[in-house]
Amino acid sequence: MRKVCVGLYLLDDVSLSLVVGGNNDHKWFYGFWGQNNKYFKADNFELLRNQFISLGMNKSYSLINKFKNPNTGFVLCLTLGYFGIDRLYAGDYGIGIIKMIVGICSLGVLGIVLNIYDIFNIRDNIQAKNYNLVMSTSPEFALLDDKMPDAFAKA
Repeated sequence: MRKVCVGLYLLDDVSLSLVVGGNNDHKWFYGFWGQNNKYFKADNFELLRNQFISLGMNKSYSLINKFKNPNTGFVLCLTLGYFGIDRLYAGDYGIGIIKMIVGICSLGVLGIVLNIYDIFNIRDNIQAKNYNLVMSTSPEFALLDDKMPDAFAKA
């Protein structure tokens, strides 16, 4: 039996396939979900699991940089939300600019009134945007991305 050193761990063939994700093993997803479940609602677990597995490990991990953290959005909403910074962070540029103009013109007073809605909904909005980003990513492109290094290695 072959032994391979990965980091500080000495692994045999079976353990190595679990770590690398070989043999169509999708156990990598549960580690991925454990690290990134804060970006999504728990209600969407099954759909997201199927989509991430169809995308593959490489493409799934490359999407992490595009996710917005709902907790960061909530903190921005509490601190600078009356100036629209929370909506700009979430990617809602139109509403963010309107909140910014209203907040600056009224010295933050009307911005606070507009911010009350966002205090209760900004996390859900950001999680929905993360969900839509994942579901709109096509698995066909993920397969091409996963095969790119092999194509260059054979050339």
